[in-house]
Amino acid sequence: ADADVAALSSSRSGRNTDDALAEGGVMFGADPRLINEPALRSLLLPSSTMHASAYGLATLYAALANRGALADGRRFLRADTVDRFADAFAAACRATPDSLPFGFRPYALRQQGSTATPTAYAFGHAGLGQLHAFADPSSGLAVACCVNTLASTPTAAEDAIAFLVSELDLGVEVDFHT
Repeated sequence: ADADVAALSSSRSGRNTDDALAEGGVMFGADPRLINEPALRSLLLPSSTMHASAYGLATLYAALANRGALADGRRFLRADTVDRFADAFAAACRATPDSLPFGFRPYALRQQGSTATPTAYAFGHAGLGQLHAFADPSSGLAVACCVNTLASTPTAAEDAIAFLVSELDLGVEVDFHT
C-alpha cells in the first residue's frame, strides 16, 4: 500500500516513485487532494485517514461530555468510566503541560477574558486540515467542526468554534494552543 500511495503522490507531484518511497512513501504536501485517493484512505494512518462527518463526531463527543450517554438515553460508556478518565486527563494536563495525555489533545477552557489557569480541560482531537472535536464532561459541552479545505494556517475551524462558544454565552473561551 505504501508503494501505491507513493506512486499516486509522485504522479501528482511530478516526482518519481523511488524518490517518494526513499523519503518515507507519503508526501502529503505534494497535493492535498491525495488524502481522498482510495489507496491512501485504506491505510491506517493516525490523524490522517479517519473519515467522519461533524455530526458523527459531535454525537460521539456529546456522549463523552454527557458522562457516557446521549440526551436520548443511549449509553456508550459507564458514567464512572468517563469521570475517572476526565479526572486523570485533567491531572495529566496540569502535571505535564504541552503533552497529549492518553492520545487526546487538551483544550483549555478559561473564564472569558482571563489568562489564568484553565478552569477545565476538555479532551479531543485535531485532525489533518481543519478538524477539531472535543468534550468537556464538567460543563456538558461537546463540539465538532470539520472544514473541508486543507490550509497551511488552519484557523477556520478554530474561528467557527470560538464564535459558537461565545454565542452560547457559556462564560468560557477555548484555548486551542494549550
